[in-house]
Amino acid sequence: MRPRSIQHHLKIFTVAAAVCLMFGNCSKHEEQPPGQPAEQATSEESAATQVNSAVAPVSIKADDRQNNGTLQAPSSGPGFEVTLQPSNPATGDRLTAQVKFTREEQHKLMLHYLWLINGQKVQESGDPHLNQAIRRDDFVELQVRPADDFSPEAARSCSTFVGNAPPQLRLLSQSLDQAGQYRAQIHVSDPEEDAVTLSLTESPSGMRMDPQSQTLRWVLGPAQQGTFDVALSASDVHGAETLLTYQIRVGRQQAERNATHEIAPANSQ
Repeated sequence: MRPRSIQHHLKIFTVAAAVCLMFGNCSKHEEQPPGQPAEQATSEESAATQVNSAVAPVSIKADDRQNNGTLQAPSSGPGFEVTLQPSNPATGDRLTAQVKFTREEQHKLMLHYLWLINGQKVQESGDPHLNQAIRRDDFVELQVRPADDFSPEAARSCSTFVGNAPPQLRLLSQSLDQAGQYRAQIHVSDPEEDAVTLSLTESPSGMRMDPQSQTLRWVLGPAQQGTFDVALSASDVHGAETLLTYQIRVGRQQAERNATHEIAPANSQ
């Protein structure tokens, strides 16, 4: 080959190489087997399409099952609210779940009640009443959901602390004998078995109370009659207090019997 011809071919090669550098690596696609790049691109596009079609219909499909293709909020959605009664419970109270429906059709829902006391499950049923004793400082939790819907969004919950119960104070009996001796038996107890202070805050003159025997005693004067107010107080060490008030009515006939009985011993002398 002539030197001039060789130089001519070198120039052509140099120009071709420069063109490839300007527009990208031309030899890169030429080295790969025909059709392979197109297959990879098609595979990547297909994968992207499958991911999108798998994510979007999930929630719609779940709603389709219950709503006939209409995209709506779940049937349990914000369809009801739950509160506890009493709202401020104390030892010995019976807790009840109060459900308020915000949709008329949801009155037909069968509800499931889960009760926990201090983090421990104590009752799980369709009963809205807690059939478990509660005591002061217990932490009670309630979770309510439709019986056929286990999704977290369907559940409603509320909680409360159990407070201190006041003492219980009752008037058991009272009597007035022929000698004008009035006697009343009372009963006091505390649900938490705390110490209780019993006091007589209002009474007729001369009435006395024995805290040990939980007894009231009063001696009526001769021919004493009328209406007399009595008030008792029972308080525990936590400051909870119970008041008991009642009236003693002494009629004229009873007063006359008392006076006759009081005078009789003096006349017999």
